Amino acid sequence: FYYYSISTIEKNDRNKKKQIKKRINLRVISSLSSYISDSSVRFDKEPVFFIGHSFEFAVKHPELLRYYQFSDNYVLSKNREQNRFKIGIIDGPINLKHPELEDVLIEQSFFVNDYTENDIEHATSVAGVISAKNNSIGIKGILEDVFIINAVVLSNSRVEQVDLANAIRHCVEKSVDVINISIEIYEFSDDLLEAIDLANEAEIQIFMANGNGGFRKKLRSIEKPNKENLIFVGMLDRNDEESSSNMEFRKADIFELGENIISLSNESYKVYNGTSYSCAITTSKYIKKEAKYEK
Repeated sequence: FYYYSISTIEKNDRNKKKQIKKRINLRVISSLSSYISDSSVRFDKEPVFFIGHSFEFAVKHPELLRYYQFSDNYVLSKNREQNRFKIGIIDGPINLKHPELEDVLIEQSFFVNDYTENDIEHATSVAGVISAKNNSIGIKGILEDVFIINAVVLSNSRVEQVDLANAIRHCVEKSVDVINISIEIYEFSDDLLEAIDLANEAEIQIFMANGNGGFRKKLRSIEKPNKENLIFVGMLDRNDEESSSNMEFRKADIFELGENIISLSNESYKVYNGTSYSCAITTSKYIKKEAKYEK
């Protein structure tokens, strides 16, 4: 068995079809035994374990190891679903029956049960910006052929810290390439910070909407954790200037267009505004290697 590390590839080459060259002998880890003995595992070539994390991360978190088929022609991102990039969307539940999303590969996990129509619309509109199908109707999302992990945490437009933390851990377990959180978060519990750190160990970038808080005058303070992999996204208007509706009490790390964005509603289309959509655009550009930011 061999271990092929995604970290051996230059970041700029990660979306190209190149075979990973570096091969590292995989030390025996007891947790691998259940995967090795799994009769459902089939390999086209020599038996190979492809793990989408660093070796150090794999040793620390053996419960997250996954087996992958090896291909001579592709660098498998962190997933094996037809070499698609895997995007974690932590939000409300995406409407899987929307005509623009019916053919998009989406896996949903629910961390709340009492979500509303508004929560569904918010998640669906975010997903539309990222991945609405390029067909003969409606809009076209920025990315094609992605696999969305939809972790549902919104409940009446609110989110609990514990649910958000568990959703991030879920995305790490699913080996996503990037996490999009188009939700305003004002405080960060220790549990949530630990989940963000776990994602950082797995080299997973998190883009979070900085918030549309320019009008909120009663907020006395708002937290901005200094985490390497946590990027707060602010909003640009149609004049390419910082919008007056940006969060007044927390400076964003990066700004992206978020004004008059046409996207999916629950069953049709609407025009939206806000850092939620700036965040979705930034996440998509990150996958396309177009996002520019500094920490």
